[in-house]
Amino acid sequence: MRVTQTMLSGNMLRNLSSSYAKMGKLQNQINTGKKVTRPSDDPVVAMKGIGYRTSLDKVEQFQRNIGEAYNWLDTSDDTFDKIGSAMQRANELVVNAANGTNTPEDRLKIQSELDQIREHIQNLANTKIGDKYIFSGTKTKTPLYDGTGYPTVTSGFDKDVEIEVFDGITLKVNTNAIDLFKNIDQMFQDIKDGTVDYGAAIGTIDEQMNDLLTTRANVGARQNR
Repeated sequence: MRVTQTMLSGNMLRNLSSSYAKMGKLQNQINTGKKVTRPSDDPVVAMKGIGYRTSLDKVEQFQRNIGEAYNWLDTSDDTFDKIGSAMQRANELVVNAANGTNTPEDRLKIQSELDQIREHIQNLANTKIGDKYIFSGTKTKTPLYDGTGYPTVTSGFDKDVEIEVFDGITLKVNTNAIDLFKNIDQMFQDIKDGTVDYGAAIGTIDEQMNDLLTTRANVGARQNR
């Protein structure tokens, strides 16, 4: 077969065109930082890339979820710590009130402070993260204490709020504390009404503090997990 000048020129032009195309592709990879810009460039690599990006997106979502879970648990623990301090102060006041040397005026001052502590704990029952009440179960838009009392129907307020922290693994982030708050509140009401005397109230406060410690220990266990 005779090789003509036209054939040589044609081959050279084709080779130049191919080289320019490859150079353009490499230049595009340099500019974009991506080896594959369209599936047709390398279907296998493109599919792997989609899989990697999907996995990365899930990891980032789980990281956000874990951060949110920790925020719920950390805020709950901090709230229970404040309640514990308030209960300790209430115990000191009740012990003082049980002393027979107090005047009626002294007892009025003690009762006034107990009322303030009760209101403080009621406010803590309505602790929020963002726009969510963390002690209201799945009714995160509804305060646990509405200003007049705690809900008599607990449906929803005693349900778990769970967050997925890994594939198929969820973690309960809220604390079902409605009974704890109601019992503490009732204790303060009984003291105010005189249903229990100050001596008996000391034991009641001790019981409520034990329940509080148990609840807080549960939060700590989930934090460790």
